[in-house]
Amino acid sequence: MERISALLEHFRKFPVSATGGLMLAKDIKSYQDIISTFSIPALHERFEFIRQLGNVFLVRPEILKSYITENYLGRIDTTLLKPYLMLRSDWGQFGKLFNDTQGFPDEVTEGRGGLKDRFGRLSVMMKDLEGLKLSEGIPRVPAGFAGGFSMPSRPFGN
Repeated sequence: MERISALLEHFRKFPVSATGGLMLAKDIKSYQDIISTFSIPALHERFEFIRQLGNVFLVRPEILKSYITENYLGRIDTTLLKPYLMLRSDWGQFGKLFNDTQGFPDEVTEGRGGLKDRFGRLSVMMKDLEGLKLSEGIPRVPAGFAGGFSMPSRPFGN
């Protein structure tokens, strides 16, 4: 679970270009392929969510609204997805129109913290996704296994 939260945190650190989105999608697919070898449905579902989140950098702006309201992303409050969407390198070209039609709140809304204050809830929501119980039947993973995963410290596509 900590690895998934770390991956979500990593996603929000860098802007992502179209080329970077392709690289990210390829990396996520590799992670997902490895995770699927464990045959643990809950892990598969979490990485499917991460794959769909990574795809927000590939989806054309005109279908993005529809994309984030379907499947796994549709279970998440759209205000929690905005920080990821804002990392698209083309966000400046269509973000205002998207905000107007999506109804995202401004950075600070009536008496509540801004999106940055509420952002951490996405990783919490990942823990609570319906019907997912990781505590049951998870085989032990060898200690050196995680060493095979690497997260680049540079922005995707730059």
